[in-house]
Amino acid sequence: MSYFKDIDFKNHVLKMYNRPSQMMGYVDSLYRNFLEPNGLGEIISDLPTAFAIDRKKVINRLSKLYSLLVEVEKKERVDPGSFYFYGKSINSFHAWLDVFKLYMDFLKKQPKSVAVVGVIPWMEQWDKTLNLLASQIYVIDGTRALINSFGSKTRFIQEALKHSIFMNPIDVAPRFIIVSSGFNSSKPLYARKSEDKSIQTIKKDPNRVFHYIDLLGKPRTKDIIKDGDNNTEVKKQINSYYHHKVSAGAGSHIINYKISHIWQNAYDPRYFTNFWNIVLVPSWANDLLDKTKFSNLFVLQLINTYKAICEKFYNMGTLNWSSIQMAEPGYDSRFVVHGVYDILFFDKAGSRVVIAPTTVTV
Repeated sequence: MSYFKDIDFKNHVLKMYNRPSQMMGYVDSLYRNFLEPNGLGEIISDLPTAFAIDRKKVINRLSKLYSLLVEVEKKERVDPGSFYFYGKSINSFHAWLDVFKLYMDFLKKQPKSVAVVGVIPWMEQWDKTLNLLASQIYVIDGTRALINSFGSKTRFIQEALKHSIFMNPIDVAPRFIIVSSGFNSSKPLYARKSEDKSIQTIKKDPNRVFHYIDLLGKPRTKDIIKDGDNNTEVKKQINSYYHHKVSAGAGSHIINYKISHIWQNAYDPRYFTNFWNIVLVPSWANDLLDKTKFSNLFVLQLINTYKAICEKFYNMGTLNWSSIQMAEPGYDSRFVVHGVYDILFFDKAGSRVVIAPTTVTV
């Protein structure tokens, strides 16, 4: 918020309001509770530099942001508390709008500063973030009440991970080698069915052909078997390694959990039963990990934080990815919520397997 020290906005406010400090507080609240947490904070925190580089573009972005805030207020008045990205009352939000409009009018009247040649580094990503936020305004999200019950998005992520069960990292490389060996043999591997003919074609049910591009860019194929219930082979492998049944009906040892393929792509035999791609996630959190086509910022944070933890806990960087003709799966570090996380994993304690806690820092 350093720009407020460089320009006499407070005196400008004083001409119109008898409580300028309160007005400044609203701008600061807007910044802390809406803009900064959602990746839009640079338009205020970096305003002096950006203004000197391209005043017109900054004013244009401020106007777009104001239009978004107006739409949010309209939505909140129809359905209070429904807009995902702020937790303040509608009265506070209305005050944000008033002051933000005043702030824009003030900036437009400021004399031009000495021009600086350069590129505003945050603007391209800022535009994408604003568009993503705008796409969520009229989305009715059934998970809102659940997330709000945790008090914050970060707390939700912490609790989801705290109760997620990871495979034992010592089994990830051996399982990878088994999959790699099968992938490079004539023996078919299991995978989920895909109706996309560019990915799979039917050979003779349940046998299918998986189509992929190798590391040299050449199209190749691998014979696969359609998995019975989309997770039959995965459940078999988990029970084989850890003697725990999951998603097995009345015989389950682990209930109200779902087998989650963190990088999805379960139609690909390299992803389907490989432990680096598998976590048992509480049912109340798992569905959010499957919503990449309809992702809001929070879902992106949740997914990418899980991926970052898998990469570290499963030691994915040590695996021989070229042996299965693919690069190591990545994630978008911009959306990782960094911290120290409690998780659970299958711990082979002597002759038996227990579900034990551990911590991972990302």
